[in-house]
Parts: sequence; C-alpha cells; structure tokens
Amino acid sequence: MVDPKDIIVSDGDYKIIFSNVFNLYNDKLIITNIFGLDFEFRFMRVITTEGYQIKYSADPATKKVIIELYNFTNNPLGVGTTSPVKVFHLTDGRELFFSILARSLNDQTTLLQVSVNIYIK
Repeated sequence: MVDPKDIIVSDGDYKIIFSNVFNLYNDKLIITNIFGLDFEFRFMRVITTEGYQIKYSADPATKKVIIELYNFTNNPLGVGTTSPVKVFHLTDGRELFFSILARSLNDQTTLLQVSVNIYIK
C-alpha cells in the first residue's frame, strides 16, 4: 500500500507515488491499492491500423481502473506515453495520472518489459 506521505519523486507539478518495472508474460498487469484503487493494464495483441492507442475506464464504485493498450506489444525500442495521462479525480481535489513504457524482445515472444509510473497532481 502506498501512503501519500511516502511520495518519492517530484517532476514539476507531478508527484510520483508509484514507479516500477515488470516483466510480463501474459499481457496483463494488476497493481493494487494505489490510493485505494486497483489498476489493471491490458496489453491488447490485436494489431490496429490506427497506431498506438490507450483506452481506459475508471469506476469509482468498484475502485478499479482498467487501461487497454493497443499496439504496445511488438516494439523492441519501446512504446509509451509522451506525458502523464489523467485517469481519475481524487476526493481531496487532486488528480491521478499514469505513464507507461512497454518493450518486447521481438515479435515472436510474449515477454514484455513494462515500466509504470503513477502520479498525483
């Protein structure tokens, strides 16, 4: 569990409250209990012609954030966000953001190395 008092880094107005790198083999990453929210990152292996896409939904009632990432799975150089993405307003008036970078070894393997940062502002 991340306590808001344990903020580790500040990037301008954004404060990083969670940061980690994961090796994934099943295209799903679940991070629990960030300000009482559960984040589920789903790496969609459906190749779309619309480029890299991020679709997300946040449900305050279930306290779950689902983030679907399209075309993030087949790039050894990595695919990620270019700035923090806002997903949620906290009850105390602050906002919750995330950023992500995903890299694959090649298009033949399911291994993904994923770097996730979660911020408040």
